[in-house]
Amino acid sequence: MASKPPLHYFDVNGRGEVSKMVAAVGGLDIDIVEYPFKANGASAADKLKAGKLESEHTKAATAMGMEGCGLPIIVHGDLKINQSFACANYFANLGPKYPKVTPSQRAVDDMFQGALEDCMGLAAGVILSGGDAALVPKAMSKILTHLSKYIPEEGFVHGYDTPTIADICIVVLT
Repeated sequence: MASKPPLHYFDVNGRGEVSKMVAAVGGLDIDIVEYPFKANGASAADKLKAGKLESEHTKAATAMGMEGCGLPIIVHGDLKINQSFACANYFANLGPKYPKVTPSQRAVDDMFQGALEDCMGLAAGVILSGGDAALVPKAMSKILTHLSKYIPEEGFVHGYDTPTIADICIVVLT
């Protein structure tokens, strides 16, 4: 697979930002294919209740053989994946300059990524589904209180000269 992997994502910042930043940190040249943002809810339940969404990104996903899958999506050779964790981790593994993390460091990175997903889901619920905005700062405080235990005064979470997914998630989160 010598071709540049394409990242299909919206024309707004969100879950796809981690993948973009991981590729940049790792020295991985990617193609970014953007679609106008359109959503019919924040949660799976909201989306099922609203019914099928017709948009540029849903039509593109169907054309890629990924019908019903949300963005981000990567189609690279025979590989077809979606979900932000999978996309970011794939780019981390491909990036020639991305730090080679240990299993325990990868687990910490995954924890940061899960915390980011939790916050994004809650905030998306406020924006897209009329959720309670007062819950967002409470959740952020709880999450950042725990994650801050892993963040050094100087440098990156794992002590490398280069950020890993944990560091990137904090940038996106804050």
